[in-house]
Amino acid sequence: MHTIARLFALCGSALALSAALTPAQGQSGKDRATACVACHGANGVSSIANTPSLAGQPEMYLQIQLVLFREKQRNVPEMQPFVDKLTDPDIQELAAYFSALPLTERPGEVDASKMARGKQIGERANCNSCHMPDYTGQNQMPRLAGQREDYLVKAMKEYRDGKRPGLDGTMTGVLRGMSDADVEAMAHFLARVK
Repeated sequence: MHTIARLFALCGSALALSAALTPAQGQSGKDRATACVACHGANGVSSIANTPSLAGQPEMYLQIQLVLFREKQRNVPEMQPFVDKLTDPDIQELAAYFSALPLTERPGEVDASKMARGKQIGERANCNSCHMPDYTGQNQMPRLAGQREDYLVKAMKEYRDGKRPGLDGTMTGVLRGMSDADVEAMAHFLARVK
């Protein structure tokens, strides 16, 4: 099956696939996650700079990202050795495992002015229309709430600067022309939003 066709088939059936997973398959996802936790954290909460936390991400989002990595449509060299041989069932199990993990809070100082500015920028950019009003994400849209601040800055700058393609270009359009200070304020807000 053609890569893009397989991606859309996987996306379109992600909810049905996740509902069909049995506990034994879920355990298999945990077993498969052994290599992932070295960077993404034992409970899916990363403690490594510029490395995203996976806990609580929407299952469909995780499946899509893993397919993009495997098919070399999203280029992150550090990921390639881990995704090259993943099968679709492997991807389903990993996504089910990480999406079911609770995101635990990481303490961090709150800058009230950055929080207010970041919230305002996010509302003005309508980020809460795709990523949900509480920024927990949905379907193919990632959870932004509670994500590592440094990773959010990195990802948003990559989208803004055309270094990270999205499936439809929406993120590049939303972030185009946004200053570093605005990106950093938004990341500060999103990393701490409840």
